[in-house]
Amino acid sequence: MDISTPALMKLRERGAQVVLGQIGSLPFADGAFDLVCALDVIEHVGDDQVALSELSRVTKLGGTLVLSAPLHISRWTAFDDFVGHKRRYDPSDLIGKLAQNQLVVERSAVYGMQPRSTQFVDIGMWCLKHHRERALWWYNKLLMPLALRFQKQLKLAPGMIALDAVDEILMVCRRDSRRNWRLGSVQAASSADPPSAFNSEHADIVTLRQEAATPVFGSLPRSSHCLPNIET
Repeated sequence: MDISTPALMKLRERGAQVVLGQIGSLPFADGAFDLVCALDVIEHVGDDQVALSELSRVTKLGGTLVLSAPLHISRWTAFDDFVGHKRRYDPSDLIGKLAQNQLVVERSAVYGMQPRSTQFVDIGMWCLKHHRERALWWYNKLLMPLALRFQKQLKLAPGMIALDAVDEILMVCRRDSRRNWRLGSVQAASSADPPSAFNSEHADIVTLRQEAATPVFGSLPRSSHCLPNIET
């Protein structure tokens, strides 16, 4: 699903099944998907509670939502403003919002590719502001391929990892109808019952993603791989 018609056209050309829509009103039935991915999305929308409610609604009970979010308002920089972040999350508030929407974190990992060097970020933002087309060419043709080539493998840990020094987190959440969770409690995945995010038999998948330079909410075809380069 995408908010951009040009993006949908490109996705369709590559074999994706696409739908035009908004995250605040997803055009899918309740419990339509076994697996939903929303990467770099909820921090960009005005009403994240509505967004989380909709993501939970279209996920089957027992299904999986893979979600990422930036953490700690104290880490707010000009980069957050530049890429359109509406917020960074306090970890306890984020877990509480997930619980309110029947979502419990089963696995998590450090996530994101923002450079540690503030000077590098400042140069990148200046180039995007003043030489956008050329900057995007360098980003897509050189910087991103290099980053993907040398990135560390994503390592998921059971439950919620320690978040004090984490800038952005990726969470594998299960939608659960039980109401007796302790707020902020963490449930680890059982080896006998792996998260459905990694079950290749699932046919119903929807992916939503927002990039700083090119907003995209993408829908994956049946044969696509959802989470490459993940160590489980």
